Amino acid sequence: MVASDHGSGVLTPLAWPTLAGGVLLILLSLVDLVANIWPLQFGQLEWRYGAWGLLSAYLLTPLLGTILLAAAAALLGHNRALSVLSWLNLTAAGLLVVGSVLFVLDVVQLRGAVPLGDQSRFDTGAAKALIKYFAVGGVLAWLGFACRSAARQATASRARRGDSGVLVG
Repeated sequence: MVASDHGSGVLTPLAWPTLAGGVLLILLSLVDLVANIWPLQFGQLEWRYGAWGLLSAYLLTPLLGTILLAAAAALLGHNRALSVLSWLNLTAAGLLVVGSVLFVLDVVQLRGAVPLGDQSRFDTGAAKALIKYFAVGGVLAWLGFACRSAARQATASRARRGDSGVLVG
């Protein structure tokens, strides 16, 4: 653990299981998603629509895992982990925006093949998926900037105390 006052107190014993739980929430969600969209068929329009639609149903669990990772890193005073989480969250938010644009293009292409009676349901499903993408992307971006800020504040606090951030047992 990094020598710091961030990890002191009654919350320290909770930080490591929180970290493990966050990792599990992310990894197991991704395993479930891949299992449901396998085999990968990026060249097929219907598959892309279905996969991106299904991804929208899985977004909240990895988001919760990411929040737990950030909380655990902050509790443990792990500036590098916060910096890495900042970069990963901002990258994921950007990927969700790009993926959403591509999803809209697929929706526009696929909509013509949807029977008239099902177009309303199709449009509603696409709109719900997009709302989820932008909401989760916004929280990921916010969390990314918050992780960056927390890492900078912890570094400045260490510098003021003269703490070198040396690892201690």
